Amino acid sequence: AMRRSVITHALAVGPPPDDLDQAATVLAGAGHYETGCRSCHGAPGVPLPAVPAAMTPHPPRLEARVGRWSAGQLFYIV
Repeated sequence: AMRRSVITHALAVGPPPDDLDQAATVLAGAGHYETGCRSCHGAPGVPLPAVPAAMTPHPPRLEARVGRWSAGQLFYIV
């Protein structure tokens, strides 16, 4: 259901901004991940925190899943 939802909703979202590789944009994204995502999804090289690891289902490690989505779908997810 989540995959179909993302695919469908991403159709209505415009393309990601051109500045995604700019240093300020990368830092803003990293800050958002740190405060909004890392506590459940962990971070590369860091083990999944104890509480999310005990969840059923547990939040997936995102670094292994990024390649499964298009740029527009990732933009919608974030």
